[in-house]
Amino acid sequence: MKKNIGIITNARADSGVGGRAHELISHMPANADVAFHLVRIDGEEHVITVDAKRVAMQRPWPGVLGMKSIAWLRLAKKIPKFDGYDISNQSLSFIARTRQPSLITVHDVIERTDPQSVLSAPLNRYLMSGIPNAQHIVTVSEYVKRSIVKIYSIPTEHISVIYNGVGEQFAPVQDFRSTVAYQTVIKDLRLPVPGPYILYVGSEHPRKNVKTILRTISQLKSQYPNIVLLKVGDPGLLSGRRETLRLIDDYALQNNVKLLGKVSDELLQDFYHAADALLMPSYMEGSGMPILEAMASGCPVVCSNATAIPEIAGDAAHMHDPDDVAGFTQSIGELIETPAMRKRVIRLGVVQAKKFSWNTAAQQTLELYTKFL
Repeated sequence: MKKNIGIITNARADSGVGGRAHELISHMPANADVAFHLVRIDGEEHVITVDAKRVAMQRPWPGVLGMKSIAWLRLAKKIPKFDGYDISNQSLSFIARTRQPSLITVHDVIERTDPQSVLSAPLNRYLMSGIPNAQHIVTVSEYVKRSIVKIYSIPTEHISVIYNGVGEQFAPVQDFRSTVAYQTVIKDLRLPVPGPYILYVGSEHPRKNVKTILRTISQLKSQYPNIVLLKVGDPGLLSGRRETLRLIDDYALQNNVKLLGKVSDELLQDFYHAADALLMPSYMEGSGMPILEAMASGCPVVCSNATAIPEIAGDAAHMHDPDDVAGFTQSIGELIETPAMRKRVIRLGVVQAKKFSWNTAAQQTLELYTKFL
């Protein structure tokens, strides 16, 4: 008789957290003894779907009580029963308090160590309160594993690191700048030629350190007046966007920054191919998917040396302390001006990205299902 496993997520497939749940299901090896069901708790639409079919819904509460996180708490009571539960996001770990056996994936503990607001801290603490109730914990880096041990005093043997993979769609394209796709990007974004173009993929939360990105662009502008920062991704915080706009004005970068919001996977691939470098000077990352995507695509990476980033980037990126504007400026300049160095970094990046496979992650996850669920 097949064991039915509910893989529970509260995020879209095109998000980092939600993407992992979808990728694991699609890469699971054929196994006659296990059936996988993707359970999505949609706090915006106030519905639960199982394998894309609606199975429960609720009436939204008014005002602040209608926020997504409150909706998750209410909807969780309506999750169908399964033989085991893979709770794919730490913000849903509270489900493990009542649903067993459970595996919990912790992508980061940032909302415990650095909450987005003082008001959200108590709620975040409850949302993550089920972590100690898991039969086993999965996390995406050794850095996050150490953080879990420190915060929750959980023995290391109860935690497994299973790294994210990188999608097969992210791959180098030879001579991209001679393609129609490149000309389309230039035309649609009205980019100056030849640039250079620097890419950042992420939010504008303070931990992402957008201020250092903009300071670096400001420094590079003196040598490259036509430099453009392509900033991909929603701001995440309204206060973060206000600060970004203020810094753009302060550094007179109005003509050097494109705030692009969320884009399709296809367009993101084109940006990785078109960019002279990905710049990611984060203070804190649980993993760092844009680093892997850029490397797999043949885009050189310049990043910070903080938290989990060195695990992901290995020796294939130029790394500096998060606030080292001079270091980031120098590295990007060298990648632009030194073709041999650029080719070497690209080659190392492609090799590094191949170490991170969704097939491997799925196989390792299945082994944990067999052992703990």
